[in-house]
Amino acid sequence: MLNFKKIILPALLASSILAPSVAYASSVQSTEPAAISKTEKFKEHHKNHKNFAKELEDVEKYVPGAKEQVRQILTERRELHRELKDLQLKKLGVDTSFMNEYRKVVQDTHDKVKSGQITKEDAKKHLEEEKKKFETNHGSELAKLKQAKEDYAAAHRDEISARKDAMKSDMKKVEEVEKALKDAVKADDSGKVKDAYNNYLKVLKESNKLLKDNVSKLRN
Repeated sequence: MLNFKKIILPALLASSILAPSVAYASSVQSTEPAAISKTEKFKEHHKNHKNFAKELEDVEKYVPGAKEQVRQILTERRELHRELKDLQLKKLGVDTSFMNEYRKVVQDTHDKVKSGQITKEDAKKHLEEEKKKFETNHGSELAKLKQAKEDYAAAHRDEISARKDAMKSDMKKVEEVEKALKDAVKADDSGKVKDAYNNYLKVLKESNKLLKDNVSKLRN
């Protein structure tokens, strides 16, 4: 049986069931064609950023409109990552349209959780069952995709390595400014909160620019 997690990155898709609209965690997960999803690290980042999303309520007291500003930036980030993944798949030179079948299952399940039709626990169980069916029904397509990713990784090793290093460095910067903002809020210092928030926004925008540059390179 093929390792589905190494091929289609379902952890990123399935996480939409639990992720808040401003979750940053998905943006720091590797999206390289041959990368293996590090689910536990993803969950850790998701948990941390989910908590931080709640803390933005406190930032709002010092900086009116903070939540909406962050929401817009992170919405752009998600869209850029989606485009980046799509472009990377196109570079592989194989038909990946079959993956839309599982994406639809994930989206439908996500919608049912949001509307209260099913619980998160039932959603996870359902996706695991659907994943197994998908593996069985699309074994040959998954095998071709796996091989294409391995070939691409071998041919673009240096490029992929440089991109991953840049993303790791970017993630570290975001974590640092996020922590500084948290500390400023805890200190209840209006001036420090405003300065830390402005720096946080600056780093997030720079991070989005890095994604835009990556998208631009893959378009060529």
